[in-house]
Amino acid sequence: MKSWKSIEQRSLSLDGFRRSWKERCESVRSKTSWTRASTSIPLNIAEGNGKYTPKDRCRFFDIAHGSALEGAAGLDILVAKAKLTPEEIRPGIESV
Repeated sequence: MKSWKSIEQRSLSLDGFRRSWKERCESVRSKTSWTRASTSIPLNIAEGNGKYTPKDRCRFFDIAHGSALEGAAGLDILVAKAKLTPEEIRPGIESV
């Protein structure tokens, strides 16, 4: 349960972070992609914890890790496009 609480807290932290920059994203596509990636993280971790074999569990944890990296890359793109500053994305990057 301890790890689930940590995951839940990170997810809530990311939700608050997402709301803070949501208005400045340039397109629906960037918002949708980031939302999908950030939602995928806790869902894949939860699904992985429901699997019985280590191989199955690792598969879902790998997918969650990939989604976290995708979200971080999306934040980097928003900085490159001058929609956010490096200081604004720091909380999101540090959560990964």
